[in-house]
Amino acid sequence: DGKQIVATTLDGQICFWDLAYGKPAGTIEGRKDIGGGRHAADRMTAANNSSGKHFTSICFTADGEAVIAGGNSKYVCIYDAPAKMLLKRFQVSHNLSLDAMHEKLNSRNMTEAGPRDLIDETGELSDLEDRIDASLPGVMRGDLSLRKTRPEARTRGVRFSPTGRSWAAASTEGLLVYSLDDALLFDPFDLEIDITEDSILEALAAREHLRALVMAFRLGEQHLVRRVHDAIPANDAALVARDLPPKYLERMLKFLVAHMEKSPRVEMHMLWATALLKAHCRYLKDRSVEFASALRGLQKAIGRSFEEMSKL
Repeated sequence: DGKQIVATTLDGQICFWDLAYGKPAGTIEGRKDIGGGRHAADRMTAANNSSGKHFTSICFTADGEAVIAGGNSKYVCIYDAPAKMLLKRFQVSHNLSLDAMHEKLNSRNMTEAGPRDLIDETGELSDLEDRIDASLPGVMRGDLSLRKTRPEARTRGVRFSPTGRSWAAASTEGLLVYSLDDALLFDPFDLEIDITEDSILEALAAREHLRALVMAFRLGEQHLVRRVHDAIPANDAALVARDLPPKYLERMLKFLVAHMEKSPRVEMHMLWATALLKAHCRYLKDRSVEFASALRGLQKAIGRSFEEMSKL
């Protein structure tokens, strides 16, 4: 609403300010939330050492109900702005080759000269040995970017999307995008090498509707499943539903529920729902607990369609 601003401090706090009166509107102690991970040179454990841990980037959601913050840590935190409480903490990297990823260090690597990983062992080498990269045969010059200091897992910037359903973070390993929408997720099921988008479209063109639908479910691309489903004639819906293998039944029901919310083809949806329930009633009854979520969603979707039709 443009009435508040939020800022981060070097001691790990998140401060809210009221623009109308120019006074603090609340504070979040975020040092313990962002803390975690022990550097190779740290003398203290990660739980007792939170020095240097602070947020460097922070952003409001579009509705101002939450803030997301990231900084000198492997964690990104989302807070409830009115309640000043931590909602969720994400770990942006699990790459153990980065520094400050371990919560505990191996004490055997601690020597009198310091951590073994940080000791430069090239000081006793001759100039020729120092120039030659022993890892590659025939190389006469070493890696000029070779260093003992490992990059640290941290977040340079975080931003919410305008819809509030996704956010992005610029981390040490690159750009990370977290989203509540699973349409972009590749979720194959029982995938084989011959199942491709072209083979699915070929089966659909040959009017092999059941084979095309099963292959689309196995590939896991929702736009292909929707295309195959919409191309099946109404007269063949009962036949395809009857021959659909039971292991794809849950995916078919969940797809039908999601498709009913976006497509106006009410009659086609009712035909599919009726055909699936008639053909697999015994299977669904024996596994009522397993299919409870899908059947409940189907019931709500049908009820919603009935309410919308009754208003016409």
